[in-house]
Amino acid sequence: MLVRLRARPGAEVIDVIEADFTTVDAGGPFDVVLIAFSTLFLVPSQAGQLDCLANARAHLRPGGMVVVEAFPPRS
Repeated sequence: MLVRLRARPGAEVIDVIEADFTTVDAGGPFDVVLIAFSTLFLVPSQAGQLDCLANARAHLRPGGMVVVEAFPPRS
């Protein structure tokens, strides 16, 4: 996906970090950290999921929010 992104016009103005989102230092602080498209649920362990959430929180400025995009499970 990163190769495809980098091939698009204007991609050079987008900061891209390829890393493990449970440990990455993405800079910040940020007002919002988005964990998009259910990626939290792709982390294979509960401990890893908690690490991901803690890392997201560590990137926030005071009063910031972590947003987890998810879906309601089917019955």
